[in-house]
Amino acid sequence: MTRLRPKLENFDDVLPYVGDYGRYQWLLLLSLLPYSMTYAFLYFSQFFITITPTEYWCKIDELTNSNFTQEEKIQIAIPLTNEYFYYDQCYWKDLDFKEILKSSKDPRSLKFQTNRTVECTQWEYNFIKISYSSIGTEIRYATVNISYQ
Repeated sequence: MTRLRPKLENFDDVLPYVGDYGRYQWLLLLSLLPYSMTYAFLYFSQFFITITPTEYWCKIDELTNSNFTQEEKIQIAIPLTNEYFYYDQCYWKDLDFKEILKSSKDPRSLKFQTNRTVECTQWEYNFIKISYSSIGTEIRYATVNISYQ
């Protein structure tokens, strides 16, 4: 009596002869797991570390809780430049913002002129394109404060 062999047509037909998921596959999975976890962490961490918005300006504590929009805060407190974004990203006007907020006149209608500027130690970011705060935006604040101490 002749026995007919089953026809091997695809990879799934070969697996019963080779062997299913066994001890070697478990050992291979467990030995490569630390490397794959490290690789995944390194690959995806760049999204949370390096991405910073390109539009930023000095953060002024006095104007933080005011009713002004971001554009109005920039108009009042940030000097203009001829470069792209058209406002300085490293300096703010040396004005008494508490006094400006106390005045009865609308600060948006006044033109605040001063030749003195102060270097930034904190920044505000435009989170329209990148809608979350990254570690890069947080570290930037910390390194500036460390360098001034």
